[in-house]
Amino acid sequence: MKKIIFCIGTGRCGSASLSFLLNSQESALVTHELFPILPWLEESKMTPHAAELLQFRIFQMSHQLHNYDIVGDSGSYYLPYLKYIIKTFQGNTQYDLKILVLKRDKNKTVDSFKTKFSIQNNNPLQNHSGLKNEWDNSFPKYNDVWTLTESIEKYYDDYYKLAEKLSAQHPEIIKIFDTETLNSEKKLKILFNHLGINDPRFIKNIRKNSG
Repeated sequence: MKKIIFCIGTGRCGSASLSFLLNSQESALVTHELFPILPWLEESKMTPHAAELLQFRIFQMSHQLHNYDIVGDSGSYYLPYLKYIIKTFQGNTQYDLKILVLKRDKNKTVDSFKTKFSIQNNNPLQNHSGLKNEWDNSFPKYNDVWTLTESIEKYYDDYYKLAEKLSAQHPEIIKIFDTETLNSEKKLKILFNHLGINDPRFIKNIRKNSG
């Protein structure tokens, strides 16, 4: 059965490395943050434009399955759309939908985001009057009482709270893995087993970027 895979996580968690690993599998096309990136919107607040972007993304991926057996994309902004994505594929016997959630240590994630935002001179987690780019709309906002560090911590906590809730509701589709999985063949076998990939290709020390 053809497979569609979404890889998610807060960001700064190894999703690019995971995409590279999955893209290295036989007959696979797995991208990282395929353009256009999606705005962060709760399901109840989804706009027609956001729905159109998501439908286009699903069409892109489904279309590629004419040429590949495994197609996927990674991006932190898919989290609030997971219910919509699951409903879209519910009852579809043509495709096997799987969602991988990467979870890195909280302190390392916070420090990595602070470094990234400092280098970019940008902070997409809070409304601001400084430099902005397309990523400003792809994160939730934490303002007023939250400092930058607290905003990142809150984002991390909120993100995985929802991911864990959805994983409990759809364990056959959604599974959470810690980032260190990427450098453990034993743990990767569990990941590939969840995906239904029986003869996977492994890449040693794929997770090299500690930033």
